[in-house]
Amino acid sequence: MVYWHFKTAFLSYVAISLVIFIVLNVLIGSRDHGNRNFENIIRPLGKDGILKSPDTLFMDIEYYNVSELGDFEIPNTVHYVWCYDHTIKYEQYLSIISVWKLMRPDIIEFHCRYNISEDDPYDMWLKEIKMKISGFVVKRIPENWKFQQYRDCGIYYGIAVLHDRGGIYASDNVTFTKSVRSYRRKNFTVGLDSRGDVSFVMSSRRNFYLLHLAEMNSKHNQPFGSFKSAIRCSVISSKKLQVYKKKIHALC
Repeated sequence: MVYWHFKTAFLSYVAISLVIFIVLNVLIGSRDHGNRNFENIIRPLGKDGILKSPDTLFMDIEYYNVSELGDFEIPNTVHYVWCYDHTIKYEQYLSIISVWKLMRPDIIEFHCRYNISEDDPYDMWLKEIKMKISGFVVKRIPENWKFQQYRDCGIYYGIAVLHDRGGIYASDNVTFTKSVRSYRRKNFTVGLDSRGDVSFVMSSRRNFYLLHLAEMNSKHNQPFGSFKSAIRCSVISSKKLQVYKKKIHALC
């Protein structure tokens, strides 16, 4: 009698264990399938998360739930992209300094295309930044980077970097007047200027909304109201900052 009860309990334990094993394998398999599908979507980014060409980006996009990609914390790293073949000017100096003072990032990565020379007198603003900010790192944009217009380069390269590592992308023409650090608690945030252009992006790594942003930007399809959160930015006169005659985008 005892043997029969023991045998029944043992068989029940084996059956329950088998069911749990099958369920776990199904769940893990579906998760891996979702990740593989996501990898297929971002394949145009190429190796190391670098875009090959805006023309071939996101031709057929299938959308997946954000929860499938995981909820990662946004790194406190600012990515500043400068696509021109010359050094920065005073306007960009103010922009980077404002990011440093108000965002207090751990690192500011300055992605540029031109060769930085210590003997170049026009690199004075970049040298000034290096002396003030200890966590300022210069990185070269790969030579094989392709883009049609300079205005496309910054946002596309910024999206590629955020997709690969996450963090904060700041446009080269935005000057921060208020801290937006609190928005790092969100999974994804886009800051827009009064014309609807992207001023900054905060995103976790491999965030679904980066694909959405890249597709909409490639089609120049405004507005960006379909995002979970967006900050509307204002335009202030350059006279207040004593910088050139053109206007500078600033956070409201």
